[in-house]
Amino acid sequence: MLGGMGGIRVAEVLAALSLTTDLASGVPFEKGLRTCAVATAFGRELGLGPDDLPVVYHTGLVRAIGCTSHATENAEVFGDDIAFQGWLKEADLGDEAMLARQLERFGGWEPARQAAMTTVFLDTAATEGTSAWRSSCEVGRAVGPLLGLPW
Repeated sequence: MLGGMGGIRVAEVLAALSLTTDLASGVPFEKGLRTCAVATAFGRELGLGPDDLPVVYHTGLVRAIGCTSHATENAEVFGDDIAFQGWLKEADLGDEAMLARQLERFGGWEPARQAAMTTVFLDTAATEGTSAWRSSCEVGRAVGPLLGLPW
């Protein structure tokens, strides 16, 4: 139900989850809310109508809810999931020179394990990263229908 759940609007629940996810995944606070606002504005610019804009709005809020789905695994391998996620969100995986400079800071939250964590990251990012991102999206997609969203 898009309108609400016992007087609480679904958007309020998603906004609260979004703020919590921001804190738990090492991104600047209210990033999820800003993403929602930008996505909705972009949808308006594209000419989306009243049937589609609410879907864009809610998707903007729910998209990051699954970002903590791999937190346990990340913490086991990289020590501090929030620090790892913060670094990962800023990493430029498409620019080898930039990534090489960024990897110099990778694992700095645990200096004694920094070299080992960098090696593990380089060895597993291409395979494990894809799996982690997929599970993140799957969590967000699964939450939507539970809250009555139309997807």
